[in-house]
Amino acid sequence: MKKYKRIPVTYQYFDYEGIQTYLERMASDGWRLESIGTLWTFRRAEPARAHYTVVYLPRTSQYDPVNSPSITEFDDYCRETGWFRVCSSGKMHIYCSEDENPVPIDTDESIKLENVCKSAVRSFVLPMILMVGCLCMIGNSFISFFTKPVEAFSSYTNMTLAIMTLLAAMMTAVGIVHLAMWVRKTRKLIEGGGQCASTAGFRRIYRLVHCLIIITILLWAVSITAENNFTTALATICLAALLWGIILLIRMVSNKMRKRGTPRTVNRIASIALCFVFTFTILFSSITFLMNMEDDSADGSIKHHTFLMEMEVKSITPGDADADSDGATPGDDEFACTILRINNHWLYEKCLNQWLNEDYEIYEMMGIPSGNNDKYRRENTEDWGIGANALYRYYFAGEPEDKWIMCYPGMIVKLEPYNQLSEEDFSAIDRMVRGITEI
Repeated sequence: MKKYKRIPVTYQYFDYEGIQTYLERMASDGWRLESIGTLWTFRRAEPARAHYTVVYLPRTSQYDPVNSPSITEFDDYCRETGWFRVCSSGKMHIYCSEDENPVPIDTDESIKLENVCKSAVRSFVLPMILMVGCLCMIGNSFISFFTKPVEAFSSYTNMTLAIMTLLAAMMTAVGIVHLAMWVRKTRKLIEGGGQCASTAGFRRIYRLVHCLIIITILLWAVSITAENNFTTALATICLAALLWGIILLIRMVSNKMRKRGTPRTVNRIASIALCFVFTFTILFSSITFLMNMEDDSADGSIKHHTFLMEMEVKSITPGDADADSDGATPGDDEFACTILRINNHWLYEKCLNQWLNEDYEIYEMMGIPSGNNDKYRRENTEDWGIGANALYRYYFAGEPEDKWIMCYPGMIVKLEPYNQLSEEDFSAIDRMVRGITEI
């Protein structure tokens, strides 16, 4: 029979009523709380009726030594009234009593409100910083839906990550709004001689956001499968597991320092330093891995698709254009051919406009002087012997370059050869693209 179990508890930090009720129910089922953190650990015991209370002490910290004077004195006071501390997490401390009618620890409602406010507000500092980052990412994703629709709508992964970022920001926003409304209501009740208001108001909304995040993660997994991008999926899962492990490692080191009586300031500085070192190492390693993965790509083929559009980047050799180019040996004549199928007329125009202006914007970002002559110009398809609806060629400083965009019904093709294409090569590529896309 399992002696311990670890559960991810989704109660908000200041929802002391929900936490107390949950712990009492677990005790009646034969599970006693051992520790709290990323996962809450419970130990199997005899079912019993136990009372739990959550106390917030703003002057304490998660970096305090285990036997710090501030918490030791408070423990002595609580022990005299029949309460024993079970565990702590930062400014939140959980006490248990098996007395039939224990004396409440918090007897002054105004002080209780002040302690909850100070502790909860400080607990929102990091989530608020992350929320600002999420909002910036959301704004960038929202803009990209209009300015870069090819990347935004051709991959389920990009769309799913945008939704996950939005939900993460919503979860923090729900907590902040809940706290503000609870504080306002509680102050009115205390001024009228009442007690603190219930903290259960937004509990269902908070849990709903958690469920939506889980569903979105599952959809992301499905999208990875649909795109056959298992390397990215494996890299993402490994990165998430590594981050989780680093968080646990930093907490373990911090807890050992607490047990040894290390001062709060030293513990905090050491934990933050470890966090920065590990984060920088992971980011540098991830970027290096992704760059090497792209360099090691054998066939140069990349595919993304959604219900709105499908994008495929293939390596093509003009000399073998009438054959299957996947087996061609890469060389100086090989170039990238991006094939974009679009199922929506509005998206077709947006994607075409993005590609027609993309190279011009890249030169602008690089600081290369540009003029009105730097743009894609429409060419006569008959002059090049192809059957596309439209053909565009890029001109830089008034001179033509070998960058082409070919338009077909429901499809746009972008060509970027390293060497100049002949008319015969162009015709062969046109036939091959038609064969690939089954026109």
